[in-house]
Amino acid sequence: MNRRAWLFCALFLLAGCSAHADPSSTLPSSTAPSTMSSVPLQLVATAGARFDIPAGWQTRPGSINPSGNRPLLFIGPGALPSDCVETPSGGVCHPWPDVHLGAGGVLFAWREHGMPGSRPPQDGVSLTVGGRPAHIRRGSADEACAAIGGDESIAVALEPAQGQDGWTGIDACLAGPDHASGEAAFQEMLDSVSW
Repeated sequence: MNRRAWLFCALFLLAGCSAHADPSSTLPSSTAPSTMSSVPLQLVATAGARFDIPAGWQTRPGSINPSGNRPLLFIGPGALPSDCVETPSGGVCHPWPDVHLGAGGVLFAWREHGMPGSRPPQDGVSLTVGGRPAHIRRGSADEACAAIGGDESIAVALEPAQGQDGWTGIDACLAGPDHASGEAAFQEMLDSVSW
C-alpha cells in the first residue's frame, strides 16, 4: 500500500474513534463532566485550602451562623442564592442555599464545625485530603440535603490542623437519578486540595 493510502486509512480510523470520545455529551447540563481534567478549571481558596473546580461553576460565601457550625463556601454549577431567607420574624439561615436541585443537580459546601476542642466524627472510610487525615461518609440524603431535592449526601470530616478550633467539613448534596458525574467532580475537588 502506498503512503497516501496508509494516510487515508489512519485518518479514517482516527475520525471514527473521535466521533464517540466525549462521554460527557449525554450528561445533564447541571453536572460536571465525568473528569474535571477534560474541562478548564478555576482555582478556589477557603479555610486555608486551595482546590480546583470546573471553570463555569459559581461560588458563594456562607452566612454567619452563631451555632458553631458555619458554612464557609458553597460551590455549584449554577447561580447560588443565599442560604438565608427573610421571614416575617426577621430571617432564617439554612445549611444549603435556597435552591431546589433538579435531576443531576449538585452542590458542595466547605464548613467550619464545632466549638473549640470539639472533635470531628470518626465514622466512615479513612482517607487523606491534601495530606491531612479525614473520614468520608456516603449515603442517602440527610435531612438538609433532602430539603433542597437531593437524594445522596457525602460528608468529609477533616482532622483539625494544629491549633485549629473545631474542624472542617466538606459536603456534597447530589440529586439523581445518576450520581456518577457529581461524585466524580467531588472526588476530583478533594484530590486537588492543597494547604
